[in-house]
Amino acid sequence: MATGACGINCDVCRLRLLGTCSSCGAGGSSVAEAKRAAQERILGQPCPVLACAIMNKVSYCPRDCLQFPCDNFNYGPYPFSRSYLDMQQRRFAQLPPALDPNGRPLKVPEQYWKDLLARPCHQVCNATLVEVDQQGGFVFNFFNRRLQVTPSSRSIKAELDGKWQLIDDPLLELVTLAYLTGTERVFPLKNQLVGVKDLKEGFYFQGRHAMPLAPLLERFADDPAGFATSCRTLGGQEVAMADVGFKLLALPRIPLYLLLWQAGDEEIVTSLESDGFGARIDILFDRSVEKIFPAAVIWMLVRRLVVALLQFGI
Repeated sequence: MATGACGINCDVCRLRLLGTCSSCGAGGSSVAEAKRAAQERILGQPCPVLACAIMNKVSYCPRDCLQFPCDNFNYGPYPFSRSYLDMQQRRFAQLPPALDPNGRPLKVPEQYWKDLLARPCHQVCNATLVEVDQQGGFVFNFFNRRLQVTPSSRSIKAELDGKWQLIDDPLLELVTLAYLTGTERVFPLKNQLVGVKDLKEGFYFQGRHAMPLAPLLERFADDPAGFATSCRTLGGQEVAMADVGFKLLALPRIPLYLLLWQAGDEEIVTSLESDGFGARIDILFDRSVEKIFPAAVIWMLVRRLVVALLQFGI
């Protein structure tokens, strides 16, 4: 691939076609090392962006580095304009659009709040293992973030720096309300792990409803250490499954298992009936998840997990 560590795509540059210039390559590539050596020989010093990417083993700064855009971009003469960098910073601070499994803007049904208001508080707590605070809000963890859901004000707040702050996050709102209203009784986790196809509504997860794991694979297929770091950021615990596996507790009774299989292990891939030797990411559930969530809500929970993993935090 002719994309440089900075993110510039040299595939579409005429200078590359003419042979006047060549791509810097990804930060961890031999192409990048050769380019840095050439810059030092010809210019006396390398591009600071390229040198930093090589030193920190970052393939592509806009995708892989949490510090992007850093001072190498902010104070360097190129490759991006100030307006472009400001746009990047602004959008990184925002959540991506909340879409339902059909790609439509998500609107949380009002009935969820009505059902939660009508449900006895003690019943909610007993069935879901959440707590109640002095304001009458249900308090619990969503992955690594402490949340407060208050039915009377129809609000969701997150604990940030010791203070409750109102948040606008439709995906998280729908998933947490579905959990608080859909867990009908106390039952033990079955400790029976199942894949998507093994769920009773497994047929749902096909075509456009396929589990939205592709962005994770694109980001972490060649970066198992980054995958592990991101999972740990969400409170994940490593498990002896796949090449890299983590158990993440989405909600008090909803464990998820995220597994990264790296490319090239013929024995593993064959045993899992894969159609090739490429890397892949799988997700497993405790069988009990289908007692709480319908298929569409499971999809939205996984989508919210993907967003959190790519952002290294909720």
